[in-house]
Amino acid sequence: MALVSYKYMVDRIPEDELRRTFAAREHTLEYLVGELRKQIGKPNPPSFLIYGPRGAGKTTLVRMLDLRIRDEPELWKAYRTVRPLGEEMPHVGSLLDFLMAILREIAESGHEGAQAGLREIADVRDERRALQMAEAALREIAREERRRILIIAENLDLLIAGRAGSGPEKRDRQALRRLLLEDRTPILLVATAVSPLRELRTYEEALFGHFLPVPLEGVTDDELQKLLFRRAEFDRAPDFATTYRANAGAIATLNRMTGGNPRLALMLYELLAVGAVDSITRTLNEMLDGLTPLYKDLLEHRMTRQQAKIVDALMRAGGTAQPRDLTRPTRLGLNAVNSHLTRLKEMQHVEKRGGGKGRPAFYSIADRVFVAWYQLRYLRAGRRVELFTEFLRVWLDETLRLKLLRKAASDETKEDAVRLTEYLAASLKGTPYEKEAFFQAIEQRTRLGRDEEAALLLAELQDRSAARAGAAEYLKLADLALSRDDLPTAHRNAKRAVEANPGAKDAWGVYGIVLGIGGDHKGALDAFNRQLSCDGLTLQERAKALFNRGVAKGLTGDTAGARADWLRVVATAEAEWALRLDAAADALTLTTSEPALEEVLNSVTSLVSSAPEKDRADLSIQLLARIQRPALRDRWPRVYRRLRAVLSGEAAEKLSPLVALCEILETGDMSKLDPLPPNERDFVQEALAAFAEKKSATPERAAG
Repeated sequence: MALVSYKYMVDRIPEDELRRTFAAREHTLEYLVGELRKQIGKPNPPSFLIYGPRGAGKTTLVRMLDLRIRDEPELWKAYRTVRPLGEEMPHVGSLLDFLMAILREIAESGHEGAQAGLREIADVRDERRALQMAEAALREIAREERRRILIIAENLDLLIAGRAGSGPEKRDRQALRRLLLEDRTPILLVATAVSPLRELRTYEEALFGHFLPVPLEGVTDDELQKLLFRRAEFDRAPDFATTYRANAGAIATLNRMTGGNPRLALMLYELLAVGAVDSITRTLNEMLDGLTPLYKDLLEHRMTRQQAKIVDALMRAGGTAQPRDLTRPTRLGLNAVNSHLTRLKEMQHVEKRGGGKGRPAFYSIADRVFVAWYQLRYLRAGRRVELFTEFLRVWLDETLRLKLLRKAASDETKEDAVRLTEYLAASLKGTPYEKEAFFQAIEQRTRLGRDEEAALLLAELQDRSAARAGAAEYLKLADLALSRDDLPTAHRNAKRAVEANPGAKDAWGVYGIVLGIGGDHKGALDAFNRQLSCDGLTLQERAKALFNRGVAKGLTGDTAGARADWLRVVATAEAEWALRLDAAADALTLTTSEPALEEVLNSVTSLVSSAPEKDRADLSIQLLARIQRPALRDRWPRVYRRLRAVLSGEAAEKLSPLVALCEILETGDMSKLDPLPPNERDFVQEALAAFAEKKSATPERAAG
């Protein structure tokens, strides 16, 4: 059984499936049907407003109401149902537009009177006259058919809530009131909205008191069970009942977490019945993307700017906050914050808990789907819905989540898999698997070139909240890529790091190394120059940068500059011994003139002499090992003898096994091997082989 995304898009559900899977709202449907029966024949019946958050089941309910009316002869004889508009009404800007949409819907059923009315109105330029003609056409249709036109109007707030620059004016609401309240009115509205509209509850407003409120609360655990079992029965999922009962506690927790939202409950069903975690992430994102026009309209037109700021501050505070916590991010006084929260509560956009008798009041966003949408669109740059992360924590144990993540991280062909790794990694934060989980998701994204996503995950792993990735994250990604020899990824991220922060000393160092490995030695030289110009370099960091700049200079032909940088490293007492020895070896390799060679030899002997006496022999041996290069075959004996000369006693004795190697290099007389013990003979022969290897005379390594 495959996941079907239209379960979350009610208008796309086939009629038979809708009937057989409808559950949890039966009592509300029966209430509406009963009220409509009572209104048959009455001259001025009230209209109905069904309200609740996105995903509460409003569209499902009105579709079922439409089917019930068509099924029952008594109701169908009394009401012609018209559902002219879906959840979005971009073309409806006035009452005239609304009535024209109703006429078009009736005309499409073949009604000649509606078709004629549309043709006549199309030629009228005066909007008031056109409105009167549309009203008259509806009256005539109702008179002719001897039944009312029952209009199912979703998102009534888009129709009646006046706003600057678009939507009906106050006179349109007054005209709608006249039409609804006239004797033997031809129409009746069954409308939906996300909240009980102020325009219907305010005494001064034209439509005050005309709509009967029908609130949709969150489904109970029993209603959720009925909804999911009805769905499973239709899908023929025989093992669903066993799975459900085994996870009843987790399901109840998830129901409370989602606020009893049926639309989100169906995603729970996919986990229970199909285990389709990856498909759910796609469907969830698609569902939320589809709600963008509605929610943007809510923020931009239904709320004042200050109210939208309150909502944003609440979301950035984690979804729940006290009024005083919102004053600073909104730059509003406490009284203003309280006033806006009160209005938002009246609009049912926020909920209030606590308060009174000296107790603090906490406000939170009421619509769980809005919370998920806002997180995805504004707080995590199109990345993740935290509700689903919590969903995974409750539903799947840690080891199963890690197993799913490993599988998803190995799949780079499906967007669902890529999205799922982030959800699973986030759900494993704070567990023993946190680091592995995040790095699996991070490396998957870097392999796909999605560096910014990877950097944001890295920031999250390091408990650094970031709307955008910074130099530190890109630098870490470059280091990780270098560790697995992924030069293109290392280059991309090192470049992003220096672009994000041109003063980042470490970033310039890594960028220079990456450029050098890639063969761009001039670019590497520029990068190391930039690093050396950065503020705050320690002596150790400066020594590394000088060493690397020396490598870049050598590879661009500036041997004198390279030698000068390396000798500065050799002279830096604070630098690591290994780095100083590498610098000395490279300086010996590139130096050609006798005066310059003597300068390098003096630096080398000073380096060894400056070390504690007990370490001098070991440092000398390490340096001699570093210069076992073909280009230094003739120079090696000279370095050996200079070092031996500054040693004494036991230190000088430690270099004695190298005497034979020195003499063979000087004279070419291999008979020097004959008197040596077997182990010393093998050692010297191995060293001689190193001098014979065909290696580049130009140092190419860099200090990490």
